[in-house]
Amino acid sequence: MDHIHRLYSYFNKEYLKRAYAIGCMFFLLMSLALIFGAINTNDGIFQKISHLIFMIVYMAIITLMFPFSKMLWDNTKSFILGNTILITSALFLFPAKLIVNALLWSMSLFLGPVGIAYAWYKTR
Repeated sequence: MDHIHRLYSYFNKEYLKRAYAIGCMFFLLMSLALIFGAINTNDGIFQKISHLIFMIVYMAIITLMFPFSKMLWDNTKSFILGNTILITSALFLFPAKLIVNALLWSMSLFLGPVGIAYAWYKTR
């Protein structure tokens, strides 16, 4: 339990809330897409249910890892850009952030452990 507290002590509470809210949004959207997609398949009921259970567990793990991949992205972005301020249109910025967060969520299984290692190293 002390390891988990140490790991999450690296994060600001508001940052974690926002990251988990974004992750849950993607989880719900993909769950709905899976459920409606499973309804329209010709597979047997056991195969549909087992596939849905596997994908929901997989997406839950991805959602739990999302704050770590997002933290890794934010630290990399701040390292590259520094204190540079980019002035751009909100019509460009919102879809760009949505795409970046969707990519980070989908790759959280691979980026999350790197983010966990980074947070573990920084809290030593």
